[in-house]
Amino acid sequence: VAPEMAPITGFKLSELWEHSLKTAAICRRLAANESTFAAISPDDAFLAGMLHDVGKLVLASKDPEGFAAAIKQAKESGLSPEQAELGLVGASNAEIGAYLVSLWGFPVHIVEGVAYHERPHEASDTALSLAGVVHVADRLSYMGGDADAAQAGIDMEWLRTQNYEQHWASWLAQRVNADADT
Repeated sequence: VAPEMAPITGFKLSELWEHSLKTAAICRRLAANESTFAAISPDDAFLAGMLHDVGKLVLASKDPEGFAAAIKQAKESGLSPEQAELGLVGASNAEIGAYLVSLWGFPVHIVEGVAYHERPHEASDTALSLAGVVHVADRLSYMGGDADAAQAGIDMEWLRTQNYEQHWASWLAQRVNADADT
């Protein structure tokens, strides 16, 4: 039996689980239904979506004070959570999660999908699509209602360089459809 984690303001395990499941469902739908991501296996997409925030679990259990400070700083300063984590903890949850899933022996494309889900434009060519699918699904899972890509927190550099801007309406529809799956 795992020990109880100390409460962390701004973080709940149940919310992490719900977010991960919703992100995974959106990943699967995007991989299965969008020609943009046709080269990605829906099962790999689902797995990367489930694992994308596992680094948050590591931070919450191994450095709850640092993680709480990063959450607070991101909320109060306007920094992204990733920037706050890097500044206060020395690594982002994405980097920590990618390291962990690499230790577990997952294939490189899954590791990179976790590592670059916040910055898909930095992923290698072979992982760009999986990192991108997780990035889009992650952002969509946090959204309520309709929003444009910038409002959703999409990496606009990646969106433009990949010429994916025209896909936003279709991706939004996948989010709505995935809600029924979770």
